[in-house]
Amino acid sequence: MARIEGESIVWIFMHLVCLVLTIIFRKRFSCDFYTYIGGGIILLGLIIWISAKNAMGQIKVGIIPYKFVKSGIYSKIRHPLYLGVKLIFLGLAISLRSIIGLLVVLIVLVLWHYWREKQEEKFLIKRYGKRYLDYKKKTFF
Repeated sequence: MARIEGESIVWIFMHLVCLVLTIIFRKRFSCDFYTYIGGGIILLGLIIWISAKNAMGQIKVGIIPYKFVKSGIYSKIRHPLYLGVKLIFLGLAISLRSIIGLLVVLIVLVLWHYWREKQEEKFLIKRYGKRYLDYKKKTFF
């Protein structure tokens, strides 16, 4: 992904805003059906996110790909980091029964991640060319 000045700060800020809005506009917390469904989605998101970080071999914000990762979860999904984060926030919104949080995830986070994915793909196509285009055909999302 091409690194834009201050992008790491924006990345952290956007996710913190989503988290705060979800928590502020939650219904009363109780352990019920929504908690279990949301918790399961959060767990799935964490597994996907951690698998992606492990495949990349680094854990930090604002990643610049120094290598073309096609192994692990990247052999099936092109953007597992984004998918994992979306699932974590979706699960959080569901478990807290936060309509505002759900809307933030579905509108803001999904659109923002979509834009970032497209920016990243432009960079990867420019850097790796046909190799990345072939990889793109074999993977989902």
